[in-house]
Amino acid sequence: MSFGLWSLIANVSASEPADKIAAYDYDLCVTAQRMLLNARGDEVDIVVNRAAAGSGFGTLQMDIDTEADAVVVASLTERINIDGKKMNASVWCKMVNQARVNDVLQKQLAPPPQSCREVNENTYREALALLSTEQRESYEANGTPLHFVDDYNAGAGAAWIPAVVNDYIEPEGGALRVQAPSVQVEWDPQTRDWYKGTHHCKVITLAAMHRWMTVVALTDVTELFPRANPVCTSPSSMTSSVGSCLQFFGPADGTFCTDYSGSGWTTETAGAQCAERHATKAAWFAANRRYTGVGGIFSTQSCAERDAISEARRPPVELAQTGAFGTCVFRCNQSDESLWHSLTEDPSADQGSAGMTRRCDLFIPGGDKD
Repeated sequence: MSFGLWSLIANVSASEPADKIAAYDYDLCVTAQRMLLNARGDEVDIVVNRAAAGSGFGTLQMDIDTEADAVVVASLTERINIDGKKMNASVWCKMVNQARVNDVLQKQLAPPPQSCREVNENTYREALALLSTEQRESYEANGTPLHFVDDYNAGAGAAWIPAVVNDYIEPEGGALRVQAPSVQVEWDPQTRDWYKGTHHCKVITLAAMHRWMTVVALTDVTELFPRANPVCTSPSSMTSSVGSCLQFFGPADGTFCTDYSGSGWTTETAGAQCAERHATKAAWFAANRRYTGVGGIFSTQSCAERDAISEARRPPVELAQTGAFGTCVFRCNQSDESLWHSLTEDPSADQGSAGMTRRCDLFIPGGDKD
Protein backbone atom coordinates (compact mmCIF):
# COMPACT_ATOMS: atom_id res chain seq x y z
CA MET A 1 0.00 0.00 0.00
CA SER A 2 1.39 3.40 -0.93
CA PHE A 3 1.99 6.07 1.69
CA GLY A 4 -0.47 8.53 0.17
CA LEU A 5 -3.26 5.98 0.08
CA TRP A 6 -3.27 5.98 3.89
CA SER A 7 -4.47 9.59 3.78
CA LEU A 8 -7.28 8.68 1.40
CA ILE A 9 -8.41 5.68 3.44
CA ALA A 10 -8.37 7.82 6.58
CA ASN A 11 -10.91 10.08 4.87
CA VAL A 12 -13.31 7.50 3.40
CA SER A 13 -16.24 9.61 4.49
CA ALA A 14 -15.13 12.25 2.00
CA SER A 15 -16.76 10.67 -1.02
CA GLU A 16 -16.06 13.44 -3.53
CA PRO A 17 -12.65 13.55 -5.25
CA ALA A 18 -12.26 17.22 -4.28
CA ASP A 19 -12.51 16.34 -0.59
CA LYS A 20 -10.04 13.48 -0.94
CA ILE A 21 -7.65 15.73 -2.83
CA ALA A 22 -7.84 18.43 -0.16
CA ALA A 23 -7.25 15.90 2.62
CA TYR A 24 -4.26 14.38 0.84
CA ASP A 25 -2.67 17.75 0.09
CA TYR A 26 -3.20 19.00 3.65
CA ASP A 27 -1.05 16.15 4.96
CA LEU A 28 1.38 16.03 2.04
CA CYS A 29 4.37 17.04 4.18
CA VAL A 30 3.48 14.30 6.67
CA THR A 31 3.43 11.78 3.83
CA ALA A 32 6.71 13.16 2.49
CA GLN A 33 8.44 13.03 5.87
CA ARG A 34 7.33 9.45 6.48
CA MET A 35 8.57 8.41 3.06
CA LEU A 36 11.93 10.14 3.51
CA LEU A 37 12.35 8.40 6.87
CA ASN A 38 10.94 5.08 5.63
CA ALA A 39 8.71 5.28 8.70
CA ARG A 40 5.22 3.86 8.82
CA GLY A 41 2.45 3.90 11.38
CA ASP A 42 3.40 5.12 14.84
CA GLU A 43 7.17 4.70 14.51
CA VAL A 44 7.64 8.48 14.50
CA ASP A 45 5.23 11.22 15.53
CA ILE A 46 5.21 14.14 13.10
CA VAL A 47 4.12 17.65 13.99
CA VAL A 48 3.58 20.16 11.18
CA ASN A 49 4.10 23.89 11.57
CA ARG A 50 2.08 25.39 8.73
CA ALA A 51 3.09 28.77 7.36
CA ALA A 52 0.29 31.06 6.29
CA ALA A 53 0.74 33.18 3.17
CA GLY A 54 2.91 36.16 3.97
CA SER A 55 4.17 34.72 7.26
CA GLY A 56 7.88 34.56 6.50
CA PHE A 57 8.43 30.87 5.74
CA GLY A 58 12.19 31.45 5.76
CA THR A 59 12.29 31.60 9.55
CA LEU A 60 10.11 28.54 10.10
CA GLN A 61 12.37 25.53 10.53
CA MET A 62 12.32 21.74 10.80
CA ASP A 63 13.47 20.26 14.11
CA ILE A 64 13.34 17.24 16.39
CA ASP A 65 11.48 17.65 19.67
CA THR A 66 13.23 15.19 21.96
CA GLU A 67 10.83 15.80 24.86
CA ALA A 68 7.81 14.97 22.72
CA ASP A 69 9.73 12.27 20.81
CA ALA A 70 8.51 13.89 17.59
CA VAL A 71 9.75 15.29 14.31
CA VAL A 72 8.75 18.87 13.54
CA VAL A 73 8.17 19.71 9.87
CA ALA A 74 7.71 23.18 8.41
CA SER A 75 5.17 23.44 5.58
CA LEU A 76 4.07 26.08 3.09
CA THR A 77 1.44 25.61 0.39
CA GLU A 78 1.94 27.54 -2.85
CA ARG A 79 -1.39 28.57 -4.36
CA ILE A 80 -2.13 29.78 -7.88
CA ASN A 81 -5.09 31.38 -9.63
CA ILE A 82 -6.93 29.13 -12.09
CA ASP A 83 -10.01 30.55 -13.79
CA GLY A 84 -10.64 32.95 -10.93
CA LYS A 85 -10.22 30.30 -8.25
CA LYS A 86 -7.32 29.37 -5.98
CA MET A 87 -5.69 25.97 -6.40
CA ASN A 88 -2.96 24.39 -4.30
CA ALA A 89 -0.11 23.78 -6.76
CA SER A 90 2.91 22.73 -4.70
CA VAL A 91 3.81 22.13 -1.10
CA TRP A 92 7.17 23.08 0.39
CA CYS A 93 8.35 20.80 3.19
CA LYS A 94 11.36 21.43 5.42
CA MET A 95 12.21 18.02 6.85
CA VAL A 96 14.93 16.01 8.58
CA ASN A 97 16.60 12.88 7.28
CA GLN A 98 16.68 9.33 8.55
CA ALA A 99 20.22 9.47 9.99
CA ARG A 100 19.30 12.46 12.16
CA VAL A 101 16.13 10.83 13.48
CA ASN A 102 17.87 7.53 14.21
CA ASP A 103 20.61 9.36 16.13
CA VAL A 104 18.62 12.00 18.02
CA LEU A 105 15.54 9.92 18.80
CA GLN A 106 17.41 6.62 19.05
CA LYS A 107 15.27 4.99 16.37
CA GLN A 108 16.17 2.09 14.13
CA LEU A 109 14.45 3.11 10.94
CA ALA A 110 15.69 0.85 8.18
CA PRO A 111 17.04 1.95 4.82
CA PRO A 112 16.40 2.86 2.18
CA PRO A 113 14.91 6.29 2.85
CA GLN A 114 13.04 7.66 -0.15
CA SER A 115 13.27 10.90 -2.11
CA CYS A 116 11.21 13.89 -3.19
CA ARG A 117 10.94 12.23 -6.58
CA GLU A 118 9.27 9.22 -5.00
CA VAL A 119 6.84 11.49 -3.14
CA ASN A 120 5.81 12.99 -6.49
CA GLU A 121 5.51 9.51 -8.00
CA ASN A 122 3.30 8.47 -5.09
CA THR A 123 1.04 11.48 -5.67
CA TYR A 124 0.90 10.62 -9.38
CA ARG A 125 -0.36 7.12 -8.53
CA GLU A 126 -2.98 8.57 -6.21
CA ALA A 127 -4.17 10.90 -8.96
CA LEU A 128 -4.54 7.96 -11.33
CA ALA A 129 -6.55 6.10 -8.69
CA LEU A 130 -9.02 9.00 -8.50
CA LEU A 131 -9.82 8.91 -12.22
CA SER A 132 -12.96 7.33 -13.54
CA THR A 133 -12.57 4.54 -16.07
CA GLU A 134 -13.34 6.95 -18.91
CA GLN A 135 -10.91 9.59 -17.59
CA ARG A 136 -8.09 7.08 -17.21
CA GLU A 137 -8.60 5.64 -20.68
CA SER A 138 -8.63 9.14 -22.16
CA TYR A 139 -5.48 10.19 -20.30
CA GLU A 140 -3.54 7.05 -21.14
CA ALA A 141 -4.55 7.21 -24.80
CA ASN A 142 -4.26 10.93 -25.47
CA GLY A 143 -2.65 12.66 -22.50
CA THR A 144 0.92 13.87 -22.09
CA PRO A 145 2.58 11.71 -19.41
CA LEU A 146 4.79 12.97 -16.58
CA HIS A 147 8.35 11.63 -16.39
CA PHE A 148 9.93 11.97 -12.93
CA VAL A 149 13.70 12.28 -12.58
CA ASP A 150 16.07 12.44 -9.62
CA ASP A 151 15.86 15.47 -7.33
CA TYR A 152 17.71 18.72 -7.85
CA ASN A 153 19.80 19.39 -4.73
CA ALA A 154 20.06 23.13 -4.08
CA GLY A 155 22.69 22.45 -1.42
CA ALA A 156 21.32 24.86 1.18
CA GLY A 157 17.96 26.08 2.38
CA ALA A 158 18.70 29.66 1.35
CA ALA A 159 19.13 28.49 -2.25
CA TRP A 160 16.08 26.21 -2.11
CA ILE A 161 13.60 28.82 -0.84
CA PRO A 162 13.61 30.91 -4.06
CA ALA A 163 13.62 27.84 -6.34
CA VAL A 164 10.51 27.96 -8.54
CA VAL A 165 8.88 24.55 -9.05
CA ASN A 166 7.88 25.46 -12.61
CA ASP A 167 11.53 25.95 -13.58
CA TYR A 168 12.15 22.24 -12.97
CA ILE A 169 9.29 21.04 -15.18
CA GLU A 170 9.85 21.05 -18.93
CA PRO A 171 8.82 19.19 -22.13
CA GLU A 172 11.02 16.25 -23.03
CA GLY A 173 10.40 13.59 -25.66
CA GLY A 174 6.60 13.68 -25.65
CA ALA A 175 6.35 13.95 -21.88
CA LEU A 176 6.84 16.52 -19.16
CA ARG A 177 10.10 16.02 -17.29
CA VAL A 178 9.50 16.68 -13.58
CA GLN A 179 12.32 17.29 -11.12
CA ALA A 180 11.78 18.20 -7.47
CA PRO A 181 13.85 21.02 -5.94
CA SER A 182 15.38 19.68 -2.72
CA VAL A 183 17.99 20.27 -0.04
CA GLN A 184 19.97 17.26 1.14
CA VAL A 185 22.55 17.85 3.86
CA GLU A 186 24.18 14.92 5.63
CA TRP A 187 23.80 14.59 9.38
CA ASP A 188 26.87 15.28 11.53
CA PRO A 189 26.46 13.49 14.89
CA GLN A 190 29.41 15.42 16.31
CA THR A 191 28.42 19.06 15.68
CA ARG A 192 24.64 18.47 15.45
CA ASP A 193 24.18 21.79 13.69
CA TRP A 194 20.53 22.70 13.09
CA TYR A 195 20.95 22.72 9.31
CA LYS A 196 22.63 19.29 9.17
CA GLY A 197 20.64 16.13 8.56
CA THR A 198 18.01 17.89 6.47
CA HIS A 199 16.02 16.84 3.44
CA HIS A 200 13.67 19.50 2.09
CA CYS A 201 11.26 18.98 -0.81
CA LYS A 202 9.07 21.10 -3.03
CA VAL A 203 6.50 18.62 -4.27
CA ILE A 204 3.46 18.78 -6.53
CA THR A 205 -0.01 18.56 -5.06
CA LEU A 206 -2.65 15.97 -5.83
CA ALA A 207 -4.85 18.85 -6.98
CA ALA A 208 -2.33 19.80 -9.66
CA MET A 209 -1.78 16.18 -10.73
CA HIS A 210 -5.53 15.53 -10.99
CA ARG A 211 -6.07 18.72 -13.01
CA TRP A 212 -3.26 17.71 -15.35
CA MET A 213 -4.71 14.26 -16.01
CA THR A 214 -8.30 15.37 -16.50
CA VAL A 215 -7.81 18.67 -18.34
CA VAL A 216 -4.39 20.03 -19.24
CA ALA A 217 -2.61 16.89 -20.49
CA LEU A 218 -5.29 16.48 -23.16
CA THR A 219 -4.40 19.86 -24.69
CA ASP A 220 -1.25 21.25 -26.28
CA VAL A 221 -0.33 23.17 -23.10
CA THR A 222 3.16 22.26 -21.92
CA GLU A 223 3.16 23.63 -18.37
CA LEU A 224 1.83 21.53 -15.52
CA PHE A 225 0.41 24.65 -13.88
CA PRO A 226 1.03 28.40 -14.24
CA ARG A 227 3.72 30.15 -12.22
CA ALA A 228 2.44 31.54 -8.96
CA ASN A 229 4.35 34.79 -9.45
CA PRO A 230 5.97 36.56 -12.39
CA VAL A 231 9.74 36.50 -12.74
CA CYS A 232 11.19 39.05 -10.33
CA THR A 233 12.79 42.05 -12.02
CA SER A 234 12.57 44.53 -9.14
CA PRO A 235 11.29 44.49 -5.55
CA SER A 236 8.10 46.22 -4.53
CA SER A 237 10.21 48.70 -2.59
CA MET A 238 13.88 49.38 -1.87
CA THR A 239 13.22 50.37 1.71
CA SER A 240 10.87 49.71 4.62
CA SER A 241 8.27 51.79 6.39
CA VAL A 242 7.85 49.40 9.35
CA GLY A 243 11.40 48.77 10.52
CA SER A 244 14.66 46.96 9.95
CA CYS A 245 16.91 44.39 11.59
CA LEU A 246 20.69 44.39 11.97
CA GLN A 247 21.74 40.76 12.19
CA PHE A 248 24.51 38.22 11.73
CA PHE A 249 23.49 35.27 9.55
CA GLY A 250 25.66 32.28 10.30
CA PRO A 251 25.22 30.15 7.16
CA ALA A 252 26.41 33.11 5.03
CA ASP A 253 29.04 34.17 7.59
CA GLY A 254 27.91 37.74 7.11
CA THR A 255 26.26 40.74 8.73
CA PHE A 256 23.15 42.13 7.08
CA CYS A 257 20.60 44.84 7.58
CA THR A 258 17.14 43.57 6.63
CA ASP A 259 14.43 45.95 5.44
CA TYR A 260 10.93 44.49 5.75
CA SER A 261 9.68 45.86 2.45
CA GLY A 262 6.59 43.72 1.77
CA SER A 263 3.13 45.22 2.21
CA GLY A 264 2.13 42.54 4.72
CA TRP A 265 4.71 43.44 7.34
CA THR A 266 3.84 45.50 10.39
CA THR A 267 6.24 46.89 12.97
CA GLU A 268 5.07 44.13 15.30
CA THR A 269 5.60 41.23 12.88
CA ALA A 270 8.92 42.65 11.64
CA GLY A 271 10.10 43.05 15.22
CA ALA A 272 9.01 39.51 16.04
CA GLN A 273 11.04 38.09 13.15
CA CYS A 274 14.07 40.16 14.10
CA ALA A 275 13.73 38.77 17.62
CA GLU A 276 14.53 35.32 16.21
CA ARG A 277 17.84 36.45 14.67
CA HIS A 278 21.39 36.77 16.02
CA ALA A 279 22.87 40.20 16.64
CA THR A 280 26.52 39.15 16.26
CA LYS A 281 28.72 36.27 15.30
CA ALA A 282 29.51 35.80 18.99
CA ALA A 283 25.79 35.54 19.74
CA TRP A 284 25.45 32.91 17.03
CA PHE A 285 28.25 30.83 18.56
CA ALA A 286 26.79 31.34 22.04
CA ALA A 287 23.54 29.82 20.75
CA ASN A 288 25.47 26.79 19.49
CA ARG A 289 24.97 28.01 15.92
CA ARG A 290 21.26 27.39 16.04
CA TYR A 291 19.04 29.05 13.49
CA THR A 292 16.95 30.83 16.11
CA GLY A 293 18.71 33.44 18.23
CA VAL A 294 17.84 35.75 21.09
CA GLY A 295 17.34 38.71 18.81
CA GLY A 296 18.90 40.91 16.17
CA ILE A 297 19.05 44.68 16.64
CA PHE A 298 15.64 46.01 15.62
CA SER A 299 14.74 49.57 14.73
CA THR A 300 11.51 51.15 13.60
CA GLN A 301 13.60 53.00 11.05
CA SER A 302 14.67 51.62 7.70
CA CYS A 303 18.26 50.48 7.15
CA ALA A 304 19.10 53.77 5.43
CA GLU A 305 17.41 55.92 8.07
CA ARG A 306 19.24 54.22 10.92
CA ASP A 307 22.52 54.36 8.95
CA ALA A 308 23.07 50.65 9.36
CA ILE A 309 26.62 50.77 7.97
CA SER A 310 27.76 53.17 10.68
CA GLU A 311 25.79 51.31 13.32
CA ALA A 312 27.40 48.03 12.31
CA ARG A 313 30.85 49.52 12.80
CA ARG A 314 30.14 50.18 16.45
CA PRO A 315 30.37 47.46 19.13
CA PRO A 316 29.13 44.85 19.61
CA VAL A 317 29.11 44.16 15.85
CA GLU A 318 32.56 43.70 14.33
CA LEU A 319 33.05 43.74 10.57
CA ALA A 320 36.10 42.65 8.63
CA GLN A 321 35.09 45.15 5.95
CA THR A 322 32.30 47.68 5.78
CA GLY A 323 29.99 48.94 3.09
CA ALA A 324 26.63 48.30 1.43
CA PHE A 325 27.83 45.65 -0.99
CA GLY A 326 24.54 44.48 -2.44
CA THR A 327 20.98 43.49 -1.67
CA CYS A 328 19.30 40.10 -1.85
CA VAL A 329 15.55 40.28 -2.39
CA PHE A 330 13.61 37.42 -0.84
CA ARG A 331 9.94 36.65 -1.61
CA CYS A 332 10.08 39.32 -4.30
CA ASN A 333 6.81 41.25 -4.72
CA GLN A 334 5.09 39.13 -2.10
CA SER A 335 3.49 40.47 1.06
CA ASP A 336 6.39 39.10 3.12
CA GLU A 337 9.14 40.44 0.83
CA SER A 338 12.37 41.40 2.59
CA LEU A 339 15.62 43.06 1.49
CA TRP A 340 18.89 41.75 2.90
CA HIS A 341 21.56 44.44 2.50
CA SER A 342 25.02 42.89 2.83
CA LEU A 343 27.34 44.87 5.10
CA THR A 344 30.24 42.48 5.34
CA GLU A 345 31.92 41.82 2.02
CA ASP A 346 31.52 42.16 -1.70
CA PRO A 347 28.97 39.55 -2.84
CA SER A 348 30.69 39.39 -6.23
CA ALA A 349 33.59 37.65 -4.53
CA ASP A 350 33.43 33.86 -4.49
CA GLN A 351 33.43 33.51 -0.72
CA GLY A 352 31.40 34.03 2.47
CA SER A 353 28.18 35.91 1.95
CA ALA A 354 28.85 35.81 -1.79
CA GLY A 355 26.70 32.70 -1.76
CA MET A 356 23.71 34.91 -1.04
CA THR A 357 23.78 36.13 -4.66
CA ARG A 358 22.74 32.64 -5.72
CA ARG A 359 20.16 32.25 -2.99
CA CYS A 360 17.70 35.07 -3.46
CA ASP A 361 14.94 35.91 -5.91
CA LEU A 362 16.91 38.89 -7.18
CA PHE A 363 20.37 40.31 -6.44
CA ILE A 364 20.85 44.05 -6.70
CA PRO A 365 24.51 45.23 -6.82
CA GLY A 366 25.43 47.49 -3.94
CA GLY A 367 26.29 51.08 -3.51
CA ASP A 368 29.05 52.88 -1.67
CA LYS A 369 32.10 51.13 -0.30
CA ASP A 370 34.32 53.18 1.94
